[in-house]
Amino acid sequence: MPERIVVTDSGPLIHIAEVAAAFAWRIFPEVLVPRVVELEVKQGNRPGSGALKNDRLVSVQENRETQDRAADLETMYNLSPNDALVLSTAGNLHAAILLTDDLELRETAACEGIRPVGTIGMLLRAFRKRLCTLEKLSEKLDLLYEESTLYITKDLIEMVKRAAVQGQEEWD
Repeated sequence: MPERIVVTDSGPLIHIAEVAAAFAWRIFPEVLVPRVVELEVKQGNRPGSGALKNDRLVSVQENRETQDRAADLETMYNLSPNDALVLSTAGNLHAAILLTDDLELRETAACEGIRPVGTIGMLLRAFRKRLCTLEKLSEKLDLLYEESTLYITKDLIEMVKRAAVQGQEEWD
């Protein structure tokens, strides 16, 4: 069975790095990083630029077709040029999943038939795949809330922790 194609936006690159949770990238065999995302992270000297050296993260260059479709998406959904290019790249590569924490981009990806997954979803999947313990998951979720630049509520963090505990009880 062929692997599902996964494309990432800058948010998960940044937020996974902010909480030192590089293990979360191991939930996918390969994650495609559009060149626009790579440049955004590198030029802004943001957390996550070091993650680009991870062998699971593969840079992809946008082509003319991707750029043309991005212009259409930008107008159709009122997206930023970068978000439109990321979504266009995911669409043109027939990605099954788009990693993003941007609410507008998540909603638009879903409209385009691409499943959005955010940083919290990545951490929860890593836990479910036993790439981290419940304690490590809880620690990283707390760090996301307390120290990262990701805007999330404490209620969301607590809800995810409860879901993880319930899931663990079902596995045991």
